[in-house]
Amino acid sequence: MNERLRKLRKYLNLTQVEFGNKINIKGATISDIEKGKLNLTERNLQSICKEYNVNEQWLRTGKGEMFIEDDKAILEQYAEKYNFSALDKSIFKIFLSLTPEERNIAEQFLFKLVNGIIDNKDLYEQLKSHYENNGSNIISKKTDKYSSEFDSDSDIDKELESYRHELEYEKDMKMSQVSHDTKDESHA
Repeated sequence: MNERLRKLRKYLNLTQVEFGNKINIKGATISDIEKGKLNLTERNLQSICKEYNVNEQWLRTGKGEMFIEDDKAILEQYAEKYNFSALDKSIFKIFLSLTPEERNIAEQFLFKLVNGIIDNKDLYEQLKSHYENNGSNIISKKTDKYSSEFDSDSDIDKELESYRHELEYEKDMKMSQVSHDTKDESHA
């Protein structure tokens, strides 16, 4: 086992200290195990297999593959590599457990949800604000649906007010014309 432990550690490209830190064993102890001065305890063997996804039979006897590739182990590797939170891991596990039909339904729901947020300016602004406050610029000016020639809502309000005045003027002119026509009819 001592030679296989060294082979495993070197394959993982870890120092004795780095390898030991993940399983709460001192680097000097790893060195002594690799040199055959100490035997690998059952607890340490289990810790190594769990932490590094090692095939226990391979570590004990040299038979089989060095690593076990199961869904849980793969998830753990991704979780560590991409720094998943507990929520990230849960979401990933749930998504992987879905059938293809269920995944399709979930994807359709997500598309509807995203479109609903994008189509609602208030929700969109809340989402944008959330990302900006958390240091992410996931929504840029280039992709911002509500970016326009107007710099602010007040510019839009000014333009709407201008249209409103024009419409009121036209309405007054029509009312004035109707009133004038009514007077002419009564005098006739």
